[in-house]
Amino acid sequence: MMADPVQTECTPTAGEGGFTLVELLIVVIILGILSAVALPQFGNQRLEAVSSTLQANVTQVEMVLEHRKQYTEDGSYPLTIDPSWFVSGQLPRHPDEMAGVPPIETVTSPGLLHPRDLLMHPGVAGAYWYNTATGTFRARVKTLPTAAETQAFYDLVNGLSSGS
Repeated sequence: MMADPVQTECTPTAGEGGFTLVELLIVVIILGILSAVALPQFGNQRLEAVSSTLQANVTQVEMVLEHRKQYTEDGSYPLTIDPSWFVSGQLPRHPDEMAGVPPIETVTSPGLLHPRDLLMHPGVAGAYWYNTATGTFRARVKTLPTAAETQAFYDLVNGLSSGS
């Protein structure tokens, strides 16, 4: 006859086992506090990166337009912006580009210095705005928490003083 296998009980001893619920809650609270402190910093850095990119893009296109203006017979601004004029063979990319939004809205309106719609959103006529009559080139921006912040950001990326 075969002997019965020895049955042993597994009982945790002191020092073994997982974390207690209290320990887990403390870790979650600490992580929450850290993320509350760190995440706003990342948001500001993204906004600064978008700002510098748009400022550089607007400046680059304005320089190209001034250069191309020299090649028109009457000294007027070109009627379109050709991607081949840029080193990469592409128009500068808007950092907040959206599917279905064309790169540039082109208008011909003497005296008009700003688009009617300053905001980047689905359905807008273009991520950038170009007035062939004045050579004015503007970048549209996403909505910020307040209208004043949005206007200030628009002015900053387009090289304007507030209220221009």
